[in-house]
Amino acid sequence: MWESGAVKRHSHSGRGFGEREIFPAIYFAQFQSLRQMKPQRVRVLFLTCITTNLWVGDIVGQDTHYWSQHYGTRSTLLGGSVIGSLLDISSTYYNPGALALMADPEFVISGSIFGFRTLIFKNGAGQDLDLSQFQFKTAPDLLAGLLTYDRASRSRLAFSVLSRQKFHVRLSQRQIDTREAITSSPGEEPFGGEVVVRQDLDEDWGGLTWSYRLSDKSSIGLTQYIAVRAQLKRVQVISQALTQEDVATTIEFEEFDYDHWRTLWKVGAAFDFKPVSFGLSLTTPSLRLFGSGTATINRTVSGQDVNNDNVEDLEFIFNEQEKVKANYKSSWAVGIGLAYHFEKSAVHVSAEWFDAVSKFDVLETQPFEAQSSGEAYANQVTHELRSIVNFGIGVEHTYNSHLTGYASFSTDFSAAVPGTDSNLAFSNWDLYHLTGGSTFRIRRFEFTLGMGLIFGNGKNRQPVNLIDANESNELLGTRGEVESTYRSLLVIAGFSFYFGEGSK
Repeated sequence: MWESGAVKRHSHSGRGFGEREIFPAIYFAQFQSLRQMKPQRVRVLFLTCITTNLWVGDIVGQDTHYWSQHYGTRSTLLGGSVIGSLLDISSTYYNPGALALMADPEFVISGSIFGFRTLIFKNGAGQDLDLSQFQFKTAPDLLAGLLTYDRASRSRLAFSVLSRQKFHVRLSQRQIDTREAITSSPGEEPFGGEVVVRQDLDEDWGGLTWSYRLSDKSSIGLTQYIAVRAQLKRVQVISQALTQEDVATTIEFEEFDYDHWRTLWKVGAAFDFKPVSFGLSLTTPSLRLFGSGTATINRTVSGQDVNNDNVEDLEFIFNEQEKVKANYKSSWAVGIGLAYHFEKSAVHVSAEWFDAVSKFDVLETQPFEAQSSGEAYANQVTHELRSIVNFGIGVEHTYNSHLTGYASFSTDFSAAVPGTDSNLAFSNWDLYHLTGGSTFRIRRFEFTLGMGLIFGNGKNRQPVNLIDANESNELLGTRGEVESTYRSLLVIAGFSFYFGEGSK
């Protein structure tokens, strides 16, 4: 949900993390824990780290969605519907309690997703002026492994690094023609306008998981995450018309850019009553560690008689606030899942509720006076989220000891609040995931191949209407809501390496 053209603007610009920057401090801590592992295991682990970090992108991540990213090889093919399943080390995220019940989860996962994405805002800049983007991207899946392993021990310690949100968008459109844009000037005027919408969002999580087996049928676990969020959003509109005496101009520019570090916890419990297993998970809101950002706004209107009183209306508002305190709040979440195993097949179902997040200031900016009028304005960035429930179902069938097939469906509803004036988020479309594929095993390696389709629709407010732009609307046009269409086709490839004998 972009916003542009309101009297009181909100924006920022500043520094941000690079797309490939991911938790150097966490890697150092993990290295200290890995020093006691066998050398050959350490070599495999760090080779996987290097390989995984070469693939960075934003195939499915959104800025108001919780189930866009799936983690782990089999868990990805099951659409993330594995809160009650005992599958692999991706339980460090889905249900930390399940880790201690697994027969031999000591392996490293490295998964990659290759995909094509189309994002279309029909008539986003005016009639027949679509805002659209087509991308080919690669994205990392999950990097995880055990730090301690003892078959006789009731507890296990693991690490994980994952991309929680990743959403990069570049949309632009231009219009050049001749029209009667300035009614106070006789005849038609050369007109030119353009709009640029940019969104760069990266949020990565790194954590340590402790899981304890209470009995042969139950276990509990806890993961503490450090979350690093870097976001930049920019909306820029420039619209101009050449009269006989002057150049009529309207500029609307907003940008915010911030970095934010926080910590949060995920608690889980798992129960295995063969052929049924089920689990519960609880994710806490996050606590701020530190963060800062910059907000910039520029609104200029000149060479126009907007209210038709024969007096040129001049507006100039320019404000930038740097290194202000940044905040980001996340919600409570409660998940429940169940898996039922038949002789050669299994069904996995999960649901997760996410609480609402009340409106808050992402950047603690101060009001300022407009240079042209002296009026007080706010240069704010705010955010709020509504409560939603996502659910999914996945099925698997084992053909033989080496080959297993999977298929799944899951929802990915947007938590964006309809009609909100908050301006942090961009996406407000509900998404649906269809995924299918298989895993096949060769000795201690398990390979994953699959495909996924993600689709959804929504509505967004136009940042400008270049077709309808004239002097009466400050060369911005009459802006309404337009249909947005999201489509993504994924090719999923990954592998797992088992240090031990492994078991499914």
